[in-house]
Amino acid sequence: MVLSAAVSVGTRFANQEYTFPGPLPGPKAIVIPRGTPEQVALVLKDAGAIREVWAFRIAALATRGVGPIHAGEFTFPQGASLRDVLAILRTAKPVEHHVTIREGLAAAQIALLVDGAEAMTGDTPVPREGHVLPDTYAYEFGTPRTALLARATAAMDRTLARIWSGRAADLPLATEEDLLTVASIVERETSKPEERPMVAAVFLNRLRLGMKLQADPTVAYAVSGGAGTLDRPITRADLS
Repeated sequence: MVLSAAVSVGTRFANQEYTFPGPLPGPKAIVIPRGTPEQVALVLKDAGAIREVWAFRIAALATRGVGPIHAGEFTFPQGASLRDVLAILRTAKPVEHHVTIREGLAAAQIALLVDGAEAMTGDTPVPREGHVLPDTYAYEFGTPRTALLARATAAMDRTLARIWSGRAADLPLATEEDLLTVASIVERETSKPEERPMVAAVFLNRLRLGMKLQADPTVAYAVSGGAGTLDRPITRADLS
């Protein structure tokens, strides 16, 4: 009789501990490392998501049949209970970060942008000029910077191949690289999309006639050492 009562009390206590609101005062993103339940519990306690390491270990052990605990960065809501915390660790999607690579950035500028992006790891190589597709890229905590740039480069390669395959028959360009170079110069020549077809037509006509392009953006690119922009007007010395 006494044993039965003790078991009943223990069960009620465990259920309360499992479902009782946790200590988080507000939503919080926490990076969970790969490790044992105890190591995970220590991280959660240090972050203020749980009260007791032992309670998490017992709850994780008792519910281990539900699924494994995953590593990654997860967002835990205010007052998340042990049940909530374990459900997030087993079924939630990791936090998604974003970096936006704008049109018109030179390779050196893109490298600086990616190098400063939060939650990525590793060094940032300078990509091939013009071979990164402008877009917003999603990534998870710990993503190597090289991997994100590889994705952006592959996206540009696919886009360039598609455009090249549908080019006009009389286009005075020999390779995809030529197309990319002219498009980059046109983009720098004017920031107004409605003007770009006219600017492109001028440059293509010059190429057909064997003329020099005489485009200011090419001078700015060279004088700036690849930065792509100058903080002053182009001078005669620059042109020379």
